[in-house]
Amino acid sequence: MIDDEFPGVEIDINFFGFSKDQWLKFNFISRISEEEGEKLIEIGKGQGYILENPSGYDDIVEISDDIDQGIYNMCTGLDPALCNPVQAHHVVIIESIKIEQNYRKKDFGLETMNFLLKFFKGDLVIMVPCPFQGYCREEEIDKVTEKLRKHWIKCGFKQMGDTDTFYKL
Repeated sequence: MIDDEFPGVEIDINFFGFSKDQWLKFNFISRISEEEGEKLIEIGKGQGYILENPSGYDDIVEISDDIDQGIYNMCTGLDPALCNPVQAHHVVIIESIKIEQNYRKKDFGLETMNFLLKFFKGDLVIMVPCPFQGYCREEEIDKVTEKLRKHWIKCGFKQMGDTDTFYKL
């Protein structure tokens, strides 16, 4: 899927796996065209979940508990006032987004996230900015996490109080 707003990045989103029509898992791949032709190079990938039409905070927490502990922890960081009632059709959880090392610091991560936000427009999108295990040394985690937080704020995400959860409506 190519978007005129992000001409250098192509995103493929695949949906699979569901539970009782309450949630749907998806993955995505970011690609760019080679300079010398039309071959596409994979520059990043990620995955997430869509919670379908949750009725409120308790429903979001209950559904997320059915997925896994990390997703549950992310959802318990939401402000119940934002979710009662849910101010969106779906809750989209970005579990991971990873840009290959050679393509970092070139705004491809921002382009990928902006594309996803446009695709999921009207939905509540949540995530926890943190580096992948092994991405940095233990003593650098706080510094790298803060950099990621600032990065995703550029896409319009806001931090949910003093939790690690970030959201965008």
